[in-house]
Amino acid sequence: MDVHDDGSAVAWYGDAPLLWYESLEALLAAHALTTADVRRADAADIAEDLRLLRKTA
Repeated sequence: MDVHDDGSAVAWYGDAPLLWYESLEALLAAHALTTADVRRADAADIAEDLRLLRKTA
């Protein structure tokens, strides 16, 4: 996901833009997410990446 200077947000699928939203808040609302949900998901992704790195090291 990219958030632009004007506040709009684009959700990506691979290299293709999938959805455009007027704001990050609109994107989150459309998917019934909160910024806390996003932070938890990011933290889980980071933890999984670290786990995989440790496993391959």
